[in-house]
Amino acid sequence: MRVGSGRRAGVSAWWMLLLISASVVVAPGCASTSPGPVGEGLVVASNPHEPDLPLPAGFHLVERSSEDFRAGALRYIRHRYVGRADKPAVRDFYRRQMPLVRWVSLSDNQVEGRYTMRFERADETCTITIDGEPGARSGQVRVEVIVAPKPQPGRLG
Repeated sequence: MRVGSGRRAGVSAWWMLLLISASVVVAPGCASTSPGPVGEGLVVASNPHEPDLPLPAGFHLVERSSEDFRAGALRYIRHRYVGRADKPAVRDFYRRQMPLVRWVSLSDNQVEGRYTMRFERADETCTITIDGEPGARSGQVRVEVIVAPKPQPGRLG
């Protein structure tokens, strides 16, 4: 009755142990709920500070380095955000998301590791700068978003 079944049980137990070991090694990477730092698509934060300025999930406002002003229909915003991501992934995020909220791309460049993107719509311009956070550990990205009224032709300001 037990002849032969002992060997089969030993083989099954060995495969089960191998399967459990593999799942312990792989599971921590699958359990992450925040966007990964390299090569993964970033998602939009569910509650950005400005509804028409998308923000990658996991990024937060640095209040001490930010300001905004509103007067009627005019607004000026200079917000700095930091988060953990890959700089090219953040650039791709803004390339995809800004047109979805009606911003039109004017320029997009990279100089010495700093990305600068310019957009416009209606009576406003938006400049987004993506850079590494100085003195921070690897993967920290700083995003500065500046929204200002478009200069009006013939109007001295």
